[in-house]
Amino acid sequence: YGHCFVVIDPNRFGAGFEGRLGEYLKTMRSLPGNVKVAGDPEKQYEDDAERNGVILHGPVAATLKALAERFGVEAPRELQDVDSSKSKKSLYAK
Repeated sequence: YGHCFVVIDPNRFGAGFEGRLGEYLKTMRSLPGNVKVAGDPEKQYEDDAERNGVILHGPVAATLKALAERFGVEAPRELQDVDSSKSKKSLYAK
């Protein structure tokens, strides 16, 4: 298992990359139907999370509450009714 990073300077292929990309994205998004380009769904999710908060699945919420209890910090009020006994024991075991 490793990582490989490739860095490409688009300006090496010609000037005006940002403008061309912007026009391409505008064209794609204006096509009939619900056309999305890379990053659009993630941006929608980010905007929703900013407005409504982040969605936590039950086991994640339980583990966060259990960690708060273990380290003696106050858990957010949104976790008040969460049963911390349903957390993953290995994540907060001493």
